[in-house]
Amino acid sequence: MLLERLPGIRIIGLDADTTIMKVAKRRLAVFGERIQYYAMWFNAFFKSYPADLEAPEGILFDLGISSFHYEQSGKGFSFARDEDLDMRLEPGLETSAKDIINEYPEQELADLFFTYGEERFSRQIARKIAASRRLKPYETTTELVQTISDSVPASYRHGRIHPSTRVFQALRIAVNGELARLESGLKSALDVLKPGGRLGAISFHSLEDRIVKRFFREKNRACLPSGTAAVYLQREAGRIHSDQEGPFPVGSGNRGKPGVAQRAAPCGGKDAVGGDAGGGCSGGG
Repeated sequence: MLLERLPGIRIIGLDADTTIMKVAKRRLAVFGERIQYYAMWFNAFFKSYPADLEAPEGILFDLGISSFHYEQSGKGFSFARDEDLDMRLEPGLETSAKDIINEYPEQELADLFFTYGEERFSRQIARKIAASRRLKPYETTTELVQTISDSVPASYRHGRIHPSTRVFQALRIAVNGELARLESGLKSALDVLKPGGRLGAISFHSLEDRIVKRFFREKNRACLPSGTAAVYLQREAGRIHSDQEGPFPVGSGNRGKPGVAQRAAPCGGKDAVGGDAGGGCSGGG
């Protein structure tokens, strides 16, 4: 852990979920005031970056949700558990997954499953949901999982991934506005990053992957502020892969130990050589 390896480092931790923030505070209590916690979305934090904080030397977006959300939150993120169809990371959000399933028109449901879940059977699943909810509104994850299973071919039900995976991903993204937050959050984070600092992102699925890659490629072309390095990492099946495109070669590591930019030549031929950060900011979903 950075806090153990680097005694001088200070970290800002962000999360929109107040429950998991409490868990983090308990686990990291030993580090005391070296960590500051902000229970808010990362895009909102960087857009209105506190004036009393110095510019961060490193920012890491660890996107998506954690095992805690799947296993302990009780909010319906997991298709393997019988829970209320909620999926709101922040209680203040108005629309839950249950609202979407029960209220969106069939065509909008199909488009949502296809756009945010890349689900190839989106129309069949939406059609079955629309027919079923006329008899009884959906309440739980188990009810939705059964409908999805009944909507797809047997070969898909017993395929490489669970047939509900993509629909559940799509619902979570829609409920929490994850992709829109990511696009604006990356831009705002770069705006507050200290010259010579490093911006990194760990993605988990292809939709996040495309947004992050596109953002870094555009900044490569436009020329980042002198000495600023951009890092892109994709996490898949427990492994982290680095993006080697553009002028920002990065290292890679295993899950939980992402690589960092070791050397970059952003603009004007000047090199930015990575080293231990004296202060940091970690942005999470």
